[in-house]
Amino acid sequence: MAAYNGAYVYVETTGDRGRIDQAIDAATADLGLLQRSVARKRLRESTQPFPRFQVVFEDERVLLRLRDREFDLPVDGRAINTKGLGGDPVKASAHIHGHDLNQTLEGDRGTRYLEFQFHDDGSVSIRTRIESEYLPQRISYTLTYRRAI
Repeated sequence: MAAYNGAYVYVETTGDRGRIDQAIDAATADLGLLQRSVARKRLRESTQPFPRFQVVFEDERVLLRLRDREFDLPVDGRAINTKGLGGDPVKASAHIHGHDLNQTLEGDRGTRYLEFQFHDDGSVSIRTRIESEYLPQRISYTLTYRRAI
């Protein structure tokens, strides 16, 4: 996996934000008016694409820099207590499956799953899934990144 070490930048495609917003709207549609309004606001803030991210695979660990957070995790799935993307306490874990890196951030409000799919052309697709007992259905979307030059 060391061949994928490096920095990656977001490749915005037409409709990315719209698809994310549609997934949020569908997941919150059955909530009451006030709950729906608060949930949509929080989810829109927390689903902003990472402008860039960095990944470093070393031995049996991976270092991920996402937004202003750094996750230094074993790739055997063991959970580490740390702070999540929004600063809340989470249990973070990572494991490798083929050419994919799967990261899980489990907190009090729900779980965020990030599946990094590394491609031979130097691009990375990040499939994000957000699940919570507070949401009637999960939120799922995929964004594309390319290796930074």
